[in-house]
Formats: sequence, structure tokens, C-alpha cells
Amino acid sequence: MKKWCVVLCLCFFALSAYADEVGVVTLSPPKVLPAFALKSAEGKAFGLVQLQQKWSLLFFGFTRCQMICPATMSIIKQSEALLPKNKKNNLRVIFVSIDDVYDTPKKTDDYAKSFNPNFMGVSGKADQVALLTHALGVLSMHVKQNGVDTIDHSANLFLLNPQGQVVAVFSPPYEAKSLAKEIAKIV
Repeated sequence: MKKWCVVLCLCFFALSAYADEVGVVTLSPPKVLPAFALKSAEGKAFGLVQLQQKWSLLFFGFTRCQMICPATMSIIKQSEALLPKNKKNNLRVIFVSIDDVYDTPKKTDDYAKSFNPNFMGVSGKADQVALLTHALGVLSMHVKQNGVDTIDHSANLFLLNPQGQVVAVFSPPYEAKSLAKEIAKIV
């Protein structure tokens, strides 16, 4: 019985997604996200409506992250700079905090803008972040490292179309040129 479940899952995945050699999975049909309510730095609502009108690249992390977040955000910055102007102007980069204890919307936005003034950061209550992370399969776990509370987390990037639906998932390791090339193909 377990074998059949695995085979069915693999077949379903193969039919609904196409993976290519650079760590990109394109979703067909695009994945619809559940309703969620986060906040922008200005305290305004940030949800599905705000993910419409433009393409969006989402990355989930936290501002106290020592390695994964700054490295990934730096590569996103380099990739965004390599995009043709028309593609760059039609793409928003959004950093979503998974740390509801330390990361206020303002702190999260300041962190995102420290990499590029056009990037934005949003955060919110744990239950609202969880709606989004569960829908996307973002993994995270609070841990202690050398006596310090931190969060281990996955580092996938999610590309959303102007309807706010997930059309591609990028997996690390990232390289700026390759990432820019793959984003430009889709956007």
C-alpha cells in the first residue's frame, strides 16, 4: 500500500510541476495561496491583494539570521540588478519574517531595504505567517545554538504571478546570473 502512495504522489508531482537543472520548479497550474494577514512597515495590511498587479519574489527568513538570510538576500540583490529594466520594474522582492517575537514590520522592512531600497519586508502574528509558510512548504524550527535562540529554516524562493499565485519555486544553492536568467524567462 505504501508503495502505491509513493508512486501516486510522484506521478501527481510530475504532472503538476516541471523541474529543470538549475533548481527551479515551475508549477502548472499555478498554486493559489490561502488568505493571510501580515503588516507592512507602515502598519498597513499585507495579504493576497497586495501580491497582485506585479510579479513578486518571496523569501522567508528573520532579521537576526547570521548566514542564510544575508547570503540569500545578497544574491537576490545581485540577480535583480541583472534583470532587464522592463522585468526589474515589474518585480517586487518581499522578505517575509518567520520570527514574530523579534521582527516587527518596521524592523523587517528596514532589513530588506538594507539590501536594496526597493525591497520590502513584512511580518505578522505567528498564526498568519504559518498560513503562508504551510501553504508553501517553508520549514522552520526554533533551536538553541551556543546558548542563543535562533531559527533553522528552509531557503526556497517563491515567484508569484500578478494574480498572486505561485508559478515557480527556486531551491538553493543560488548563483546570481542563473537566478536572474530563470526569473527573466518566467516574468
